[in-house]
Amino acid sequence: MKYYAVRVGHDGPKIYTSWDECSKAVKGCKGADFKSFSVKEDAEFYLELKPFVLDKYPTGHHITVDASSSIKQNFWEFQMVWSDTKEVIYRSPTYKDGTNNTGEVMGLCYAAIYRSKNKLNCFIYTDSKTAISALHKGHYNMKSELISLETRKMLEDIIVEAMMVDTNCIVHWNNGLIGIEIPADFGRK
Repeated sequence: MKYYAVRVGHDGPKIYTSWDECSKAVKGCKGADFKSFSVKEDAEFYLELKPFVLDKYPTGHHITVDASSSIKQNFWEFQMVWSDTKEVIYRSPTYKDGTNNTGEVMGLCYAAIYRSKNKLNCFIYTDSKTAISALHKGHYNMKSELISLETRKMLEDIIVEAMMVDTNCIVHWNNGLIGIEIPADFGRK
C-alpha cells in the first residue's frame, strides 16, 4: 500500500491511501506539496516536517546547492554556489553508482557541514525535498539498485556527520513559486 502525504493541497495537510484521492487534492493547487511513501510513519513524519519554503528570490549572501546526474553515463555530482554572486563555492568530483537524489542528499549534507566549519551566518537553499527529509530524519532510504555499497556507506557517514551541526538554516527553494532555477543548478535539463 502507498501513502500519499499532502502538505499543501485543497483540503490542507492530509494523508491519502489512493493516488486518485491525492490527485484530486493537489490538481490545480498552486504550490502543491506532496510525496508518496510505502510506510505510513514516513508519511506522517513528512507532514510534521515544516521546512521554510522560499517563494521569491532571496537577498543576501547564502549557499545554494544542487545535483546533476546521468543514469546512461553512470555519474552524479553536486555543487554549492553563492546565491548573490553565483560564484561556485565547491564542485564535487564526479561519482559513479548513484542517482540524482544521491547527489542532492550528499550536497545538502556537505553544505551544512561547510557552513558550520566556516562559522557562516547564512541560509542553505536546496530544491530537493528528498534531501531535506533525509537530513531531518537522519537517513536516506536508498531503494535504487544503482547505488553501490561504497556510495551507500559514504552517504550514511556524511548524514551522521551533518546531523551534528545546525540544520535549522535549510530552506526549500521552490522553483515553481520563485520562477527561476536555483543558482547552483547545472543547467543540463
